[in-house]
Amino acid sequence: MIDLTFNDDFADTLHQKLKVPVISLQLDLQIGNLHRLRSPLDPFWQLKAKYETNATSAQLVATIHQQLARLRKTTDAGEALRVWWSDTADDVLGLMWLCNRLADTQLPVVQVKVPLTEPNYQNRDVLMQFATLGEIDPSMLSGYLEGALPLSHSIQQTYSYRWRALASDNAPLRVNLNGHVVSVPETFYDGALQQVMLKTRLTPVSFAKRRRIVGETLSTYPIGVPGWWYAYRLDFLNDYSKIKRH
Repeated sequence: MIDLTFNDDFADTLHQKLKVPVISLQLDLQIGNLHRLRSPLDPFWQLKAKYETNATSAQLVATIHQQLARLRKTTDAGEALRVWWSDTADDVLGLMWLCNRLADTQLPVVQVKVPLTEPNYQNRDVLMQFATLGEIDPSMLSGYLEGALPLSHSIQQTYSYRWRALASDNAPLRVNLNGHVVSVPETFYDGALQQVMLKTRLTPVSFAKRRRIVGETLSTYPIGVPGWWYAYRLDFLNDYSKIKRH
């Protein structure tokens, strides 16, 4: 059995704690063109490379394609998959994408859905909340494994149909609202940035201030939106305000 996750940090956690091979597909499917996996020249890759990593867009594409090749090898061999996911938009969309990819197979799939909010049984006054699976404590993995369940073929078909609908819509941004993944405009999270700027009385006039605004936004709204998306939107809002002033 091969483990699969849609979060690179969590993939490291799984590999180190469980000592198992892990396919890591950090696809960021809540953002951008859903057909970009077939297009290395899609603007998404340049945007992510600019705002998140030191890697070039070509390196980002190569990393994803390497993991896709591992998935293809696994499915061709008929090896079982154990997919880890949560209620973040990226994880739900990743699961939908995977189900669509496996639509013509009978591959055995096990799912482990990890809660992002749960009681702290050592300190009952504290409610543990995680923005993504990357924040999960490795010591908690064994408990989550006890809740592993088969992902039936009929459920896979249902997720596959929903993926095709979202791919057809192909909005710039997608969010998970009360369990429903819906398409929204790219301005959807701008209000969160603006609220933080009002609260901190900061304007993004310097790199240090921009980093602080992004950090405060991630802390205030732990909803699984990547910091590089906020950094991009912050630049956009800053440029827009400059245009308005002139």
